Amino acid sequence: MLFIVNPNCCDGKSTSEQPARNTLRLGDHGPEGRLRYQFVAYFGLAAIPPHVAASAHLLHVIFEGVAGDSRLAEPRIVEPRKLGSLLTIVVDVTLRDQSAATHARFEARMRACAEVIECFLVSGQCDYVLRLACTSLDHYRELTNAWTDDPTLGIERNRFPVEIVEVQPGDRLRRDGYEIAVFPTEHRAGTVGYALVEPPRLGRFNPERARELGIPEGPLWGRLHRGLPVTLPDGREVTAESLVGAPRPGRTVVFSGDSRPCDGLLEASRGADLLVHEATFAHAELERAIETGHSTAVEAAELARAAGVRRLVLTHISQRYSREAPELLEEARAVFPEVAIARDGLVVEVPFADAGRDAAAAQGA
Repeated sequence: MLFIVNPNCCDGKSTSEQPARNTLRLGDHGPEGRLRYQFVAYFGLAAIPPHVAASAHLLHVIFEGVAGDSRLAEPRIVEPRKLGSLLTIVVDVTLRDQSAATHARFEARMRACAEVIECFLVSGQCDYVLRLACTSLDHYRELTNAWTDDPTLGIERNRFPVEIVEVQPGDRLRRDGYEIAVFPTEHRAGTVGYALVEPPRLGRFNPERARELGIPEGPLWGRLHRGLPVTLPDGREVTAESLVGAPRPGRTVVFSGDSRPCDGLLEASRGADLLVHEATFAHAELERAIETGHSTAVEAAELARAAGVRRLVLTHISQRYSREAPELLEEARAVFPEVAIARDGLVVEVPFADAGRDAAAAQGA
């Protein structure tokens, strides 16, 4: 389950501790079903770590640990075959009051609901995180509407409209300053991965050439940088071709989700700045990885190398390995050196591919 969140505050403003930025936080349920990471926005949960620079041009991927435990004495276990083809949906729930009676009523209702696979009591911007198994989005809407319409449960309603759109491979979800590209993966029927793709950036503007041509600094420089022609006070018309270089690529971050290496994941990852790829097993467990629809660390590294990505982060590590998983890191690094293991609190800065050339050009200017 992948959440891309708007990093700005709910009212579109920023505070000293919550500046607007491009930030992703990765959500991942481990192979044993334990909630390990969660995608959350900065606002409403915690102050921004001081080591994250406050610049709207920076892109960070943060692997955020979640403290949580189930308060249900007898967690409900769902038999998937009885429900047929399933959607697994993660839901945040906030209660209007925090009395013991309200929590008890809510937990009793969750315990009795066959669609609730797991229920975690958490702290932060919500009270519970649920994992639901639903046969369709209509099934999900019917279930959750019944909960919010029941005043005895005391569930806080959203203060803003929520539209649920079921995505398909090939879809591109347009956002402010980037797109989310959906591509097919190979885990089970209908699984997909996601790529955050920025559009090309404007080419480099040549201020020295602009001064040579007698173009005054100010709005005319901005128009030319955007590719628009300008007319100077002396009547000359100047076009952007001689002043602006070729467009520069934006950044691409790819999230595999649970998947075997496959063509869809390979194509989506070509030239990516960062690939976050599952690596459930060491390569000695390749047969097990194939059986369960997962990948080994070596396979993730091989795909990263074939796709020409700049950096690889391995996630969804089986609990049979330690937190640092040094054996998986060693296997992957032998194939693809620029690799790291995801851990709680890891911050990965994703610079532009030409960031070094931009810095050199700025020093020269």
